[in-house]
Amino acid sequence: MSRHEENIENLLLDNKNEPIHKSPPKKNRGKKLLLILVIAVMGMIILNFSLYRYVPQRKGKVDIQTLRDLSKLATVEFRLKKIVKFRDQSLFGGRRLLIEVPALIKGGIDLAKLNSEDIVQDGKKITLYLPEPEVLDLIIDMENVREVVNETGTLRSDFSPGERNEYLRQGEEQLRAYIKEGKIDVLKVSESNARLLLSAWLLRFGFEDIQIINRDRNGGRRTTTSGASGN
Repeated sequence: MSRHEENIENLLLDNKNEPIHKSPPKKNRGKKLLLILVIAVMGMIILNFSLYRYVPQRKGKVDIQTLRDLSKLATVEFRLKKIVKFRDQSLFGGRRLLIEVPALIKGGIDLAKLNSEDIVQDGKKITLYLPEPEVLDLIIDMENVREVVNETGTLRSDFSPGERNEYLRQGEEQLRAYIKEGKIDVLKVSESNARLLLSAWLLRFGFEDIQIINRDRNGGRRTTTSGASGN
């Protein structure tokens, strides 16, 4: 499973839940991309090794239950720091709150959703139809949530625990919306990693012609395929 670490302080929320974008610094971008690449390669190696025990002695045949047993196959992990921003104003003064919210997002494929029609085998050729990639887990690291700014007018009360929890909930919902809209590439990377991983895994079964096709959001099948050759 590949891992990505990002600080998305450019994703800010005001009280209308509208994102405010800032351009990230460029000077460390090269080092950051190199680190992500190294982590991704290491993650894929570790995950590929963990799947090795599922390869049977008898090659050239894979049944649906073997794939279902893999269940929720996490193929990418994102660690993000999101800034949630809230402000309001009244006759008694204003309030402003900025909270840094660390989040762990895992994306992958739920292979338990496969059915018998999703695997087509013909000798050393196999076609596998995968479910849509999805967010398998989104966890807010509550222990490391940090208030960056907390400004309250003299005649105003401080933010209550209930208000803080509501802003955290809004932040989580916005993260899910960004993923769905493709602003965070969790689903895209999950799908790409799953195809690479399963192609390499199926080669261990002795297949030489491998086609992996992803379903679209309506349950249909995409025309885009992924092939591998054992020659």
